Amino acid sequence: MIRSIVAAVVAVCALSAANAGEEELYLGFGLGGAELALGNRDGDTEYAEVVAGVQINKVASVEVSYQHFNDFDVNGTKFTAKAVNLALIGEKSLDERLGLIGRVYAQLADLRATRNDITATENRSDLGFGLGLSYKLGEQKNNTLRVEYRTVDPGADGDQHLYGLTLVHYFD
Repeated sequence: MIRSIVAAVVAVCALSAANAGEEELYLGFGLGGAELALGNRDGDTEYAEVVAGVQINKVASVEVSYQHFNDFDVNGTKFTAKAVNLALIGEKSLDERLGLIGRVYAQLADLRATRNDITATENRSDLGFGLGLSYKLGEQKNNTLRVEYRTVDPGADGDQHLYGLTLVHYFD
């Protein structure tokens, strides 16, 4: 399934190559909160995120992000989590500054649980989606603030719900 998403993202990038001159690189940093379901246990934590992407045309971009979740404790078990995401993002302008964002993404995550000096590690790959708003901070698009809700593996054991703010800078 992850290979299908990666292939689709590569295909979109290849097809958009005809739009030469429209591509814009961007970098960003985000903070947020997360509700993580871990089997029969739930944990709440915060995360920091670094994003890098390419705006491939007026409505689509491809983004890679790294998320580091704060350590959290559930019933005496300490959890550590981090993830890498590959996303295809669509944006529809609502007016000159406000836009609606939708994303589909593949996530590769590393989860570690430690209890009584015993550590278990799980590497997992999941699919997710997200919805949010973007707001241009000024007349130009150079700095944009995103507010998003994302979910990974909805309805399954191990699902995640993330709420975050990301500041993105576009390079001309």
